[in-house]
Amino acid sequence: MKQTFSPLSFVAALLLSAAPLAWAQAQGTVPQRRGVVALGRSSAKPLSQNYEITVSVTSAGRVVGEMRQLTCSPQLSFSGPLSLAPTAFSLSLYGSLTEENASLLLEYRIGLTSPAVTVTTSPSSAPRAVSTQQAQQTCEGMLRVKLDTSYQLLKVGDLACALTISKAP
Repeated sequence: MKQTFSPLSFVAALLLSAAPLAWAQAQGTVPQRRGVVALGRSSAKPLSQNYEITVSVTSAGRVVGEMRQLTCSPQLSFSGPLSLAPTAFSLSLYGSLTEENASLLLEYRIGLTSPAVTVTTSPSSAPRAVSTQQAQQTCEGMLRVKLDTSYQLLKVGDLACALTISKAP
């Protein structure tokens, strides 16, 4: 049996199906769509001046990359790859900075992910197999920091992470 609907019954069905939604919206029980939430202001009091925080990573004495952050916030947070290479080093720094007399007190957690390349050699007739894995190193601590002085926060084998904090220009 084939059913047909008149245009009037179609409009009535449409209105009736939308009525509960309109009522719920009027009552405030249906969440309204919101736009993108912007970053809010931190409740922490800003530092007295801007600082430039630089973390550099060296491998076997050669600089493989560095990250810089310009901030007056007491909370620190930055992370990412040190280059665009597929086997790039990746660095993260999280912490807080407090001004104390002539120095700064830094509480930190630093993480470094580095490529670990393995070359497998077989009998001379077989091809070499090269694989890359990621090695992760982390450390955390607290340190009194003098401006424009470099501090080696992490050293593992020939890898090292050094931090310098300067007044921003």
